[in-house]
Amino acid sequence: MNILKYNKIVTQKRDIYAEEKLKKLQEKTRRNFRRDNVGLDRPEYVYYLWYLHLKLILEMEDQRIPIQKQRKYRSTVKQINQREVSHIHELKLKQDVYSGIDLEETKSIPWSQWKKKYLDVFKTGGVKLVDHGDSLKCEPEFMYLEVDLRNTETNLLNQFKEQLKNVRKRKLKKSNTLKVLENTRIHYHPLILGYNLLISRIEGKDFKTIYEENVSRIENQTDTVEFEGTVRSMYDKKYVQRVGFQTLYDELTGLYYFNLNRYLLDTQRVLYNVSQGRFLDKTDIPKNKWKTIPKGGWSKGINVW
Repeated sequence: MNILKYNKIVTQKRDIYAEEKLKKLQEKTRRNFRRDNVGLDRPEYVYYLWYLHLKLILEMEDQRIPIQKQRKYRSTVKQINQREVSHIHELKLKQDVYSGIDLEETKSIPWSQWKKKYLDVFKTGGVKLVDHGDSLKCEPEFMYLEVDLRNTETNLLNQFKEQLKNVRKRKLKKSNTLKVLENTRIHYHPLILGYNLLISRIEGKDFKTIYEENVSRIENQTDTVEFEGTVRSMYDKKYVQRVGFQTLYDELTGLYYFNLNRYLLDTQRVLYNVSQGRFLDKTDIPKNKWKTIPKGGWSKGINVW
């Protein structure tokens, strides 16, 4: 069993962006975000999600806890839904991309402190007024224009667009700026659910505990009637004696894999891409990054969960 020191599940009680606050923030974002947060691609809670995944990568890397694939076995009379880890990948953070962030400090400081210190790292330069006599950045990613303010606004905008077309043709040096995947909607609760599931599985929690700790989030993502019925039955001593606890637990395990495991798999993809400096990218991990189980089993130094 692996115990994580710095990463814990985000319960509804300790959720910084609980449902009501998240709705208000999303509404404010639609109205004011572009004015209030120049240089940031997305609203604040997106970077909170990034922070959580970055912290988890750092601790998994320290403890050699891999992301993993499981081999599925078909059910038999004596053997139900047994799954063996068949492939693993040890996450390795691309540290040069995160050069503006103290990664050691990131492991332990809360979000309220982290965002004050490091949110600027995620920003790109905006548009600002350069006064006469100011020093100019003579670099290809910046453009300076002489503007005759006696023109109409329409004429100025048309001329600016024309200049921008020409500038876009330049070959700019590759930027290490951290980026949220463009044109992608951020679904907050599924991402938190996947994050919680992964932490719970790493720490070896049973499926009954996992369900009970995340029930309100699970209710928003899938039908929970079967989950509730099975969990309720596990508290009925007479029913457990009659059908057997293992039978009920196997049923709950099947419900987990059928309804919820996809959120954990998405989280693993997100973690891999965060390690490369991209958030909300669920691109599959390259096949050559996966290690298959050796004949003698996994090394004792690797904490397979």
